[in-house]
Amino acid sequence: AKATPSCFYTNRMGASKDEPYGTTPIPTSLAGGVPVDISVDTSTFEEAQQPQTQQIAVYEAKRNDECINGSLLDVNQHFVVYAVKNGLIRVLHRHSAMKALLRGHHNSQVTDIRFFLDGDVLGTVGSDGTTSKLIVWRVFEQSPEIMSEKLLEIRATDFTMSRLLWHPFNPNQFWMFQTTGAGLQAATLVETTRIQTTLDETESHAVCQLHSSHCIMDGAVQLFHPDSNVTDLAWSGRDTRHILTVHEGGPIILWDLKKDMHHDRRENGGHFTIPTKVAVLEEESSQSKCCFLPHENSVSQQGQTDAITTCFVTASENNSVITLWSSFTSSALPTKLQVIRLQNPSPSYAMDLCFGPAPQDASPPSCFLLLADRHEGKLLAVHVQAQWNANQKALCVGADYIVPFALKHPIYSWSVVCSPTQDISEEEIQEQAGLIFDMKLFSYQAKGVQCL
Repeated sequence: AKATPSCFYTNRMGASKDEPYGTTPIPTSLAGGVPVDISVDTSTFEEAQQPQTQQIAVYEAKRNDECINGSLLDVNQHFVVYAVKNGLIRVLHRHSAMKALLRGHHNSQVTDIRFFLDGDVLGTVGSDGTTSKLIVWRVFEQSPEIMSEKLLEIRATDFTMSRLLWHPFNPNQFWMFQTTGAGLQAATLVETTRIQTTLDETESHAVCQLHSSHCIMDGAVQLFHPDSNVTDLAWSGRDTRHILTVHEGGPIILWDLKKDMHHDRRENGGHFTIPTKVAVLEEESSQSKCCFLPHENSVSQQGQTDAITTCFVTASENNSVITLWSSFTSSALPTKLQVIRLQNPSPSYAMDLCFGPAPQDASPPSCFLLLADRHEGKLLAVHVQAQWNANQKALCVGADYIVPFALKHPIYSWSVVCSPTQDISEEEIQEQAGLIFDMKLFSYQAKGVQCL
């Protein structure tokens, strides 16, 4: 599916002079189903407000431009964990002065740090140019210390690992981003209960025994494109059957993990299982990020009753161009709703999605797409509007306004946490639960770690 012609809109005029300063309304739809092409003028940052900040640590951070979607910081209810110099990983207790260091990637470049949900299991990835490691840890408090233990280690010298993405509820499964024998990046499903392991001679934790030089286990499920790198991946918010991937060169692919799979045996690469491609969209620009929205479908497509995913978002050109899409359905490809482009963009942006809970007797879910400039102190919050349909299912109206924020330092990486707001009455919760929620941005910035 090629991009359709778009109507153009610029926000150069009309930025709000009232709080929140610089807020700019944007059109959500046009007659005829043509997507709105929106060009965002970042001169509004001259009037942007600064978010409230809480200093967590002072640290001279380093930006990783090779893996812009890799997380160099993550949080759970007890700890803030972030990368420091020489491949070390700092663990800070959020409610005391306790701290610790994880040394599994010493003298390597850490490219990803992710907790499984809000628990004590942590995944980290790092490489030193010769050896690449993915380590699954347990990090826990045993007063007066923070303790850690390695649960699993994957070591590779013939391929490089860069990221991991956990299964939505199963800690024994995660996607591992790795290079293939052909030098392209793919995503491999790691099932920790099925791989072969041996005990580490020094620390006695489980170490994966690779099936072959580039294959973690015989028949491993892999999302692979023969001509382009996988740049990002998202589990469907509706089920764990469908996976969305985006690629360099433009492909956007929806996969079905339960449908007929075929086998792929590569020279020196091992035997892999390739899922069925449900749909393929071909864009002209390289794709860099994807995520699913909480909306069943778009307002313009609400007559469709065969949706197999929710609406979704893709980003291209290092996350400087954002596209909102309708749902994948069994009878038609998704359609573009809006394309949001940043004028004179920085080389790269961090992007994430935040939305609150929305009971069916309250307001429909409100959500924000968050874009942080990784080179200057700028942050954009793009609001995505929703409405209920006749069956109380949330429909995506589209992005209706943008709020800019000015920061003292650029954000290199972050962990975005959404939670019910604390400063609200029970009556307001019932009426506006889908519209009011707290966003905390734990930010890995140029000069330290802050909570915004």
